[in-house]
Amino acid sequence: MQREATAYLLRNAYVGYLKKLQARPYFLADDRNIYSDELDPNLRSKRLSARDLHARDYAAMLEGRQSAGSPESAQGLVAQELEYSMGRANEMLRHMTVGATATGSASANSVYLDVLRQLGGSTVKREENRAETLPALRKQIKALGRRSRAFEALGLVPSFRSDDFVEALTVVADDRASIAEDVLDPFVASLSARLDALQDAQSLIHTFLDQTNGFLVDKELTFSPGRGLRIKLKPGPMMLGTSQLSSGERQVVLLLCNALLGRRGTRLFLIDEPELSLNAKWQRKIVPALLACTSGTSVQFLIATHSLELLSNYRSNVVTLTEIDVES
Repeated sequence: MQREATAYLLRNAYVGYLKKLQARPYFLADDRNIYSDELDPNLRSKRLSARDLHARDYAAMLEGRQSAGSPESAQGLVAQELEYSMGRANEMLRHMTVGATATGSASANSVYLDVLRQLGGSTVKREENRAETLPALRKQIKALGRRSRAFEALGLVPSFRSDDFVEALTVVADDRASIAEDVLDPFVASLSARLDALQDAQSLIHTFLDQTNGFLVDKELTFSPGRGLRIKLKPGPMMLGTSQLSSGERQVVLLLCNALLGRRGTRLFLIDEPELSLNAKWQRKIVPALLACTSGTSVQFLIATHSLELLSNYRSNVVTLTEIDVES
């Protein structure tokens, strides 16, 4: 009784401490289910419960297709959890891109409004430095084209054919340089404003895809605002389902999707055995990947693991758990 009472007090003290910190814990259990107060229980209603899984296993066993509790059924549950997590990650990334695009459009609108106001006011004919205007415009357009490519690759902005603009500027006479500048300034300012608004989303999506694809073999995770997150065979256009990933690949994508989701206000992300189904090389890479996907946030990871490969680079952060003897 004393042991149970002590355990109860310790548990309540810990939960109370988390509430005080407003840590909003996010827990990825060893069954690869996510537990968090943030999740709407109704959104999880279609997922297999443990009882459903056992019932399905038992039916398959009777039909001779597999043994109860087989790895195939467990991986099926992980694939289903991955579908759920990818769906939530899709929602998050699309919300970021749509919101940023709206902000960029508002900035672009203000640019054109300023142009109209200038046209309504007095104009000054610019004669000085005309010879420098066109080279400066070409340089500005080239830089904007280089910056735009990373956004175009994710489908965040339409293709900007900067080479065509630069070529057109090469045949503009010096005495028309100020006209070219007046025409291009609103466009350059508009596109720059849109890229600025989308910069955080682009950087996060790029980091997430780069980290995830560092684990996938002959496959890659892609994203576009229209189609969302998709897994495709590489090379080629063939799309794959989560069940077509290896067990290790499922675990990695699941972990990193939830690290991405943990950015939305979570301060404590608990993971039980992140090394499940991962080879030694991937075990060494998984913590840096998790940290990269939560960079710039206050998310902290609390990990329970038996993997020496995972722990070897973080010895100063390792705490060995021991049983408390409450009777002594």
